[in-house]
Amino acid sequence: MERLLDGGADPNILERRGDRPVMLLLSGRTPDTELAPLLDAVLRHDTFDPHARSTNGLTVWRWLHLGSRRLTRARSIDAIRAYCERTGRPVPRLGDTPRESFHL
Repeated sequence: MERLLDGGADPNILERRGDRPVMLLLSGRTPDTELAPLLDAVLRHDTFDPHARSTNGLTVWRWLHLGSRRLTRARSIDAIRAYCERTGRPVPRLGDTPRESFHL
């Protein structure tokens, strides 16, 4: 993953079905602890945009908070929140209205 990103791969590209790479990475049943090295590689590059929308209008942030993902992907959510704070990107305020929380 690190070599792909160092070589110029776009971590925000839309794949053919309209999702973002991080959505695909975190959509399976693999535990957060096993995915951590891959997600951390993406988050080391300041080009990742957690607020980029998929073709269905969801940002990575909003997608992660749908259904049970907010429970099963807590480590990933914390890592992306820390990335936002480090890079100066807005951090959603969970518990507010979706429009305010997720930059709709």
